[in-house]
Amino acid sequence: MVFPSLLFIGVWLAVPALALWVGVGKGWVVLSCLIGVVLAAVIAIVTYPFMQIIAAHGQGTINFTDDTLRWQVGRKQHSIPLHQPYRASLAADSTDPSVPGNVTVEIESKTAWITLHWTNVAPSDVRRWFPAPYFIEETALTPEEGDPGFNLNGSDPSHHAFLEALLTALWRTRNQNRRFQIYARFPWDVPPRPQYTHILVIDRGNPTPAEMDLLACEEQRVFFSVDTLKVSPDYVLDVDTETVCAMPLGFVRAELPGEGARAIYDAKVNLTLAVTFIGHDARGKAIKIDIPLFTDEPEEVIALARYVNWWYNMASQPIENETRSSPAGPRFT
Repeated sequence: MVFPSLLFIGVWLAVPALALWVGVGKGWVVLSCLIGVVLAAVIAIVTYPFMQIIAAHGQGTINFTDDTLRWQVGRKQHSIPLHQPYRASLAADSTDPSVPGNVTVEIESKTAWITLHWTNVAPSDVRRWFPAPYFIEETALTPEEGDPGFNLNGSDPSHHAFLEALLTALWRTRNQNRRFQIYARFPWDVPPRPQYTHILVIDRGNPTPAEMDLLACEEQRVFFSVDTLKVSPDYVLDVDTETVCAMPLGFVRAELPGEGARAIYDAKVNLTLAVTFIGHDARGKAIKIDIPLFTDEPEEVIALARYVNWWYNMASQPIENETRSSPAGPRFT
């Protein structure tokens, strides 16, 4: 880059020039030349990364052809072909589907990753181009809040058309999206019909006949499991203790300690991700159940939580007067 070189030369010459202007002796002028070299080198090294960032913003280009995303930042070129395995996430502000907001698309392959931010895009457009609302996160981070990347404006027709082409291709190649395949394991279009609407705590050593029938039936219908949790079309079952907790889908909601990338990062570091399920017991008392899960696939837990909340938001009323179980005592109160 030209600017760092000019900066180095400028600082190097400025120090001895200043010494001459002050009127120091010849020996000091020679010494100032050496000082100028050292100072110029330090300044050039410190400022070079910032110059690269500035250059990247000025030279960044991106295009999408033949289902391949190609971009260049500075002198380095990258690409992600969507016909090969990749991981992608999608977020769109959804306060009002018709009101333009922010959209974030993140795509990662084995060799590259990219973050794209749009402003002024209606969530309804996003859902039309990628018709899987359960997969779309409801809050899109701005560039200041999330990862740096390409910033685009949906008010620009070319930027809007680019987003449409990209999301259409992401939907067409969703079988290559390993993150989407986790979500595809859940029956999002089949409403749950649990026999009970409250959380059941079943003693494995002394279950009632009805509880025995329930467990026998639901354990045969399990389609998804992670650590101690098993999911059937009607219940989430926690089977880690001497008791089994059966939580009816549509009548419980789930909370994670964090959302999105932060929760995934923390879980990959700790290999555990706690989930809190909130519902009612048989007496109508609101309870919270904390379940730590050990997993090297935290996105599975995040998808499970979203599935639980998907049906809760459609079928249930907000739970009031919540109480939390004591960590030192039983997990149920």
